[in-house]
Amino acid sequence: MPGDFQYLDDSGIVVTTYWGTISLIDILETISQRVGEMPVHRAKASIIDVSQAKWTDAPPNFVHKNVAQLRPALAPPRVRTIIVAPSEFFYGFGRMYALMHVIFGAANVDVARSWSEASRMLGMNLAPAERLSRERAKRDESEIATMKIGRA
Repeated sequence: MPGDFQYLDDSGIVVTTYWGTISLIDILETISQRVGEMPVHRAKASIIDVSQAKWTDAPPNFVHKNVAQLRPALAPPRVRTIIVAPSEFFYGFGRMYALMHVIFGAANVDVARSWSEASRMLGMNLAPAERLSRERAKRDESEIATMKIGRA
Protein backbone atom coordinates (compact mmCIF):
# COMPACT_ATOMS: atom_id res chain seq x y z
CA MET A 1 0.00 0.00 0.00
CA PRO A 2 1.48 3.40 -0.97
CA GLY A 3 0.67 5.09 2.33
CA ASP A 4 2.25 5.11 5.76
CA PHE A 5 2.19 7.17 8.96
CA GLN A 6 4.46 7.87 11.89
CA TYR A 7 4.09 9.72 15.19
CA LEU A 8 6.77 12.29 16.08
CA ASP A 9 7.10 12.27 19.87
CA ASP A 10 8.95 15.58 20.14
CA SER A 11 6.27 17.62 18.35
CA GLY A 12 3.14 15.54 18.94
CA ILE A 13 2.40 15.36 15.21
CA VAL A 14 1.28 12.35 13.19
CA VAL A 15 2.76 12.49 9.68
CA THR A 16 0.94 10.50 6.99
CA THR A 17 2.70 10.12 3.65
CA TYR A 18 1.27 8.92 0.35
CA TRP A 19 3.46 8.21 -2.67
CA GLY A 20 3.19 6.53 -6.03
CA THR A 21 -0.22 5.82 -7.52
CA ILE A 22 -3.05 5.86 -4.98
CA SER A 23 -6.81 5.51 -5.00
CA LEU A 24 -9.59 6.27 -2.53
CA ILE A 25 -9.25 2.74 -1.15
CA ASP A 26 -5.53 3.27 -0.36
CA ILE A 27 -6.35 6.50 1.49
CA LEU A 28 -9.19 4.95 3.48
CA GLU A 29 -7.08 1.90 4.45
CA THR A 30 -4.26 4.11 5.74
CA ILE A 31 -6.72 6.32 7.66
CA SER A 32 -8.33 3.23 9.23
CA GLN A 33 -4.95 2.01 10.48
CA ARG A 34 -3.96 5.47 11.73
CA VAL A 35 -7.26 6.05 13.57
CA GLY A 36 -6.74 2.83 15.49
CA GLU A 37 -3.37 4.00 16.80
CA MET A 38 -4.01 7.72 17.31
CA PRO A 39 -5.52 7.47 20.83
CA VAL A 40 -2.34 5.74 22.03
CA HIS A 41 -0.21 8.71 20.96
CA ARG A 42 -2.56 11.59 21.86
CA ALA A 43 -1.46 13.57 18.82
CA LYS A 44 -1.80 17.36 18.79
CA ALA A 45 -2.04 17.60 14.99
CA SER A 46 -1.94 15.56 11.84
CA ILE A 47 -0.11 16.38 8.60
CA ILE A 48 -1.03 14.47 5.45
CA ASP A 49 1.51 14.74 2.62
CA VAL A 50 0.24 13.90 -0.88
CA SER A 51 2.99 15.79 -2.72
CA GLN A 52 4.59 12.53 -3.94
CA ALA A 53 1.31 10.84 -4.94
CA LYS A 54 -0.57 10.40 -8.20
CA TRP A 55 -4.29 9.63 -8.36
CA THR A 56 -5.93 6.65 -9.98
CA ASP A 57 -9.59 5.81 -9.97
CA ALA A 58 -10.60 2.53 -8.41
CA PRO A 59 -13.29 0.65 -10.35
CA PRO A 60 -16.75 1.64 -9.00
CA ASN A 61 -17.67 -1.97 -8.15
CA PHE A 62 -14.47 -2.31 -6.13
CA VAL A 63 -15.18 0.93 -4.25
CA HIS A 64 -18.80 -0.07 -3.48
CA LYS A 65 -17.66 -3.48 -2.26
CA ASN A 66 -14.89 -2.14 0.00
CA VAL A 67 -16.07 1.26 1.20
CA ALA A 68 -18.61 -0.21 3.66
CA GLN A 69 -15.83 -1.84 5.68
CA LEU A 70 -13.79 1.37 5.49
CA ARG A 71 -16.63 3.70 6.50
CA PRO A 72 -15.09 4.52 9.93
CA ALA A 73 -12.21 6.20 8.08
CA LEU A 74 -14.69 8.79 6.79
CA ALA A 75 -15.35 10.08 10.32
CA PRO A 76 -14.06 13.59 11.09
CA PRO A 77 -10.45 13.71 12.31
CA ARG A 78 -10.11 14.17 16.06
CA VAL A 79 -7.13 16.52 15.82
CA ARG A 80 -6.30 19.53 13.69
CA THR A 81 -5.38 18.18 10.27
CA ILE A 82 -3.50 19.85 7.44
CA ILE A 83 -3.18 18.27 4.01
CA VAL A 84 -0.03 19.29 2.09
CA ALA A 85 -1.17 19.20 -1.53
CA PRO A 86 0.85 21.10 -4.13
CA SER A 87 -0.88 19.57 -7.17
CA GLU A 88 -4.17 20.96 -8.45
CA PHE A 89 -5.96 17.60 -8.20
CA PHE A 90 -5.02 16.85 -4.58
CA TYR A 91 -5.52 20.48 -3.54
CA GLY A 92 -9.09 20.35 -4.87
CA PHE A 93 -9.64 16.89 -3.39
CA GLY A 94 -8.31 18.10 -0.02
CA ARG A 95 -10.47 21.24 -0.07
CA MET A 96 -13.54 19.12 -0.79
CA TYR A 97 -12.63 16.78 2.11
CA ALA A 98 -12.04 19.75 4.43
CA LEU A 99 -15.30 21.43 3.48
CA MET A 100 -17.28 18.22 3.97
CA HIS A 101 -15.89 17.83 7.49
CA VAL A 102 -16.44 21.47 8.42
CA ILE A 103 -20.08 21.27 7.33
CA PHE A 104 -20.93 17.85 8.76
CA GLY A 105 -18.51 17.41 11.63
CA ALA A 106 -17.07 20.81 12.54
CA ALA A 107 -13.61 19.27 12.19
CA ASN A 108 -10.59 21.52 11.79
CA VAL A 109 -9.14 20.44 8.42
CA ASP A 110 -7.07 22.77 6.22
CA VAL A 111 -5.22 22.34 2.94
CA ALA A 112 -1.81 23.86 2.27
CA ARG A 113 0.13 24.07 -0.99
CA SER A 114 3.48 23.57 0.79
CA TRP A 115 5.08 22.44 4.02
CA SER A 116 6.02 26.05 4.84
CA GLU A 117 2.37 27.09 4.51
CA ALA A 118 1.34 24.16 6.74
CA SER A 119 3.99 25.25 9.25
CA ARG A 120 2.52 28.78 9.35
CA MET A 121 -1.00 27.38 9.79
CA LEU A 122 0.05 25.29 12.79
CA GLY A 123 2.48 27.87 14.16
CA MET A 124 5.25 25.32 14.54
CA ASN A 125 8.38 24.06 12.81
CA LEU A 126 7.48 21.12 10.55
CA ALA A 127 10.96 20.56 9.09
CA PRO A 128 11.40 17.20 10.91
CA ALA A 129 7.96 16.05 9.74
CA GLU A 130 8.68 17.10 6.15
CA ARG A 131 12.04 15.31 6.21
CA LEU A 132 10.41 12.15 7.57
CA SER A 133 7.69 12.23 4.91
CA ARG A 134 10.12 12.73 2.01
CA GLU A 135 12.47 10.01 3.28
CA ARG A 136 9.58 7.56 3.63
CA ALA A 137 8.40 8.11 0.06
CA LYS A 138 11.95 7.87 -1.34
CA ARG A 139 12.71 4.70 0.62
CA ASP A 140 9.75 2.93 -0.94
CA GLU A 141 10.57 4.23 -4.44
CA SER A 142 14.14 2.90 -4.16
CA GLU A 143 12.87 -0.48 -2.86
CA ILE A 144 10.52 -0.74 -5.85
CA ALA A 145 13.31 0.21 -8.27
CA THR A 146 15.59 -2.44 -6.71
CA MET A 147 12.87 -5.10 -7.08
CA LYS A 148 12.39 -4.18 -10.75
CA ILE A 149 16.13 -4.42 -11.43
CA GLY A 150 16.25 -7.81 -9.67
CA ARG A 151 13.53 -9.16 -11.96
CA ALA A 152 15.15 -7.99 -15.19
